[in-house]
Amino acid sequence: MSRSAVVAVLIVGVCAVPTALDRASIEGLYAAGINVLDVSLAARVPGGLSNRNFHIAGNVDGHFGEFLLRIPGDAASPFYGDVHLVDRVLERRCATAAHAAGTSPELVRYVLGSGVSLTRWIDGKVLSSENFTAFSFQKSRLAAVVTTLRQFHDRTLFEPPTPLFSPMLRAQNYVKVAPSLGVTIPESLTEGLQLAAQADKALAARFRRAMASGREIPVALHCDLNPANFIDSDGQVSLLDFEYCHMGERDWDLTNLMLFNRFPSDVRQEVLQAYDSAGHELIDRPTMREAKHAVMEWMWGFSEGLWGLAHNAVTDIPFDASWTAPGIDSFEAYGLAILNSTVRKLEDPVFRAQLDLILKWPDDSSEL
Repeated sequence: MSRSAVVAVLIVGVCAVPTALDRASIEGLYAAGINVLDVSLAARVPGGLSNRNFHIAGNVDGHFGEFLLRIPGDAASPFYGDVHLVDRVLERRCATAAHAAGTSPELVRYVLGSGVSLTRWIDGKVLSSENFTAFSFQKSRLAAVVTTLRQFHDRTLFEPPTPLFSPMLRAQNYVKVAPSLGVTIPESLTEGLQLAAQADKALAARFRRAMASGREIPVALHCDLNPANFIDSDGQVSLLDFEYCHMGERDWDLTNLMLFNRFPSDVRQEVLQAYDSAGHELIDRPTMREAKHAVMEWMWGFSEGLWGLAHNAVTDIPFDASWTAPGIDSFEAYGLAILNSTVRKLEDPVFRAQLDLILKWPDDSSEL
């Protein structure tokens, strides 16, 4: 089938034309080396903050079946990789390993550089922040989420990159590249970023001690556990989108899950209990673990908030207000709202006491 015929099939053959692959997308696929040979369905999948996603059925690049086609919306930007610290080689490695671990659909095709990917389609329900909260209160389903995350951590194996993950790597990079993007970093962040950098050093030193004693190892981290990256298929939960994956301490993913999904305190405890019951040895005393998680989630706030400011400058994906709080109308507004909340956290005396615990974490390994 010719390229023009493919475009005709995709655009004319889909009922809702705005959701179909457009000519530019088809041309982009050919440029990326993916041949759309015989397609019976090409429907836009709603959502996606950094990517355009399509449900494709037919013969795609010599593979038959149903697929999720992902086309990064800002992959063409010369700033993209430098801004978000996205490593396409690492993403492909992690997605392949996650499928081998049984936690993600098969990655059929991946184009390095552009990040265009073709993944086997899974019928199921992609979650939103509203239904994820309802979903989380169903204990069997909550257990399914935690089981998938734990399995991903324990079985997704690939060579760890250097350095190990911290959200401050990305936060500090956003501050570095902000002038080139025309992004202004609020002065109100100065104290918080300095304290977060100190906490980062304390947490990294504690993790190195735990690794040296054989009580911890770096694990695969998803680092973007927002509800839309979970799909529920008859109680089996799979992970999607490994664009920000890395390796490091598993608690970074647990606190990322808490940040994105706004679990109330009782559900947070259920998540941790379910995760720990799967066999993770507790190496931190309860008070220290609670403080560590509070500080980690706070540090995620800088990374996620600055992501919003930077993403607003580089993306061509329209903002979708359905995935965030009412009144937020742009990626920039989303980022500023998170940053303001993160800065205000320093006014909370309970949190300041927890932060002080982390900053003064003793070097004595008995305090692990």
